[in-house]
Amino acid sequence: MKRLLLSFKGLFLLLFCTILSAGIYNVYKPLPPGLSYEGEYHRAEDLKFLGDLTWKNGDRFKTDHEIFDEILFRIENSEKFILLDMFLFNDFMGKAAKDGRSLSSELKNALISKKLSKPEIFICVVTDPVNKVYNGLVNPLFTELEKAGINVVFTDIDRLRDSNPIYSVFYRVFFRFLGNSPGETVKSPFGNQKISLRSYFKLLNFKANHRKVLLCDNSGYLYAVVSSMNPHDASSLHSNAGVSFTGKTAIDILETEKAVLKMSGFTDIPNIKFKTKSFGSERIKAVTEKKILDNILNSVKNTEKGDKISIVMFYLSHRDIISALKNSSERGVKIRILLDANKDAFGREKNGIPNKVTAQKLYKSGIKIKWANTDGQQLHTKLILIEKASGKHFLTAGSANLTRRNLDNFNLETNVIIKCNKESSFFKEAEEYINTLFSNKNDRFLSLDYKKLSEDSYMKMILYFLMEETGFCTF
Repeated sequence: MKRLLLSFKGLFLLLFCTILSAGIYNVYKPLPPGLSYEGEYHRAEDLKFLGDLTWKNGDRFKTDHEIFDEILFRIENSEKFILLDMFLFNDFMGKAAKDGRSLSSELKNALISKKLSKPEIFICVVTDPVNKVYNGLVNPLFTELEKAGINVVFTDIDRLRDSNPIYSVFYRVFFRFLGNSPGETVKSPFGNQKISLRSYFKLLNFKANHRKVLLCDNSGYLYAVVSSMNPHDASSLHSNAGVSFTGKTAIDILETEKAVLKMSGFTDIPNIKFKTKSFGSERIKAVTEKKILDNILNSVKNTEKGDKISIVMFYLSHRDIISALKNSSERGVKIRILLDANKDAFGREKNGIPNKVTAQKLYKSGIKIKWANTDGQQLHTKLILIEKASGKHFLTAGSANLTRRNLDNFNLETNVIIKCNKESSFFKEAEEYINTLFSNKNDRFLSLDYKKLSEDSYMKMILYFLMEETGFCTF
């Protein structure tokens, strides 16, 4: 009996050490090569600011879709090369938006049409496995793309670090070997389809390729669109922001995408030499994953009295950024922040975490806070503009929310950082977009005063702390 007990203790100790070591390793393991990338500043050529807005006109929604229309334009004019990396690319997740647009079908049809008209063109679609519920169902959209000869690559998110280690360590040790395939055991969390239970096992890791990037050639140049927009039908009324440009930074972004493709087992990418232009007063660089955080923190910490910071953001919860903003405010920097109230999610009601908690902290520090005036849609923009008293300004836009998951090397994210002066047309367009959101001018009631939706909930503050600390959350 004593030997049996010792054997059980030995097995338990071995299992405990295995789980502990697996948990620690997968939080801090080396990233695949090419991730957490920071490029050099290059001239921003053919640079355009793209802003999507949605507002109510009576009982109807009105929308601007500058980002998606730019994507369709670039695809239509491409000749040899298209690479698309999109987080949500489907028509089944969430309730269909009233007055919405079938973004996924339009994009699918544009890609297939291009392939039919130019069979020799290289087209590759990179996406997150959430679009097939982690192999739990077959998505006809991707089947059609593949039948047309278009490469479809689902990101190998298991290669990423674990943002939800308390769960993920048990998934890796006990469930991952089970794999997954289409099934009809339980109802999908994203629609009326039936999926296997193993899909839920994968889902609860809460990790993603969250990028939103398009790369297309035109007349020998490589053009990039980097934004916060998903070609996802239930997201078609969301407000978003992005930029379009060509030049050496677009080529840098291609290198970051090659890293994701290689990580996911796809290496059959044509080696095309793209031309670059040599004009443009603005400077732009590509940043991914934690390099986004490093650049934001550095820029916020270097603000001084007389500078201004404008933030338009879907999620804001990263504690280092919150601390840096408070310190900047104390130095006399004028800060205004527009946040989504985190109350709407594709027909479902949310509890307001994290923004209701973090907004309270910032508001009490004297920072101006407003809420997006949403009615089922979301303020999905991820945009920061820092206006320096010197006239040299900083702007970042792209896929990354200001959260631990988005900025601490867990998700895949792509942003661009742009340095511009106050006379540039790009700056004026970005400023106009932000001012429109804050000011409610031209009968577009896009924002609400902080007191309209503010909350002071001790329980939500505790819940936010636990969710942010453990990673057991979707932000």
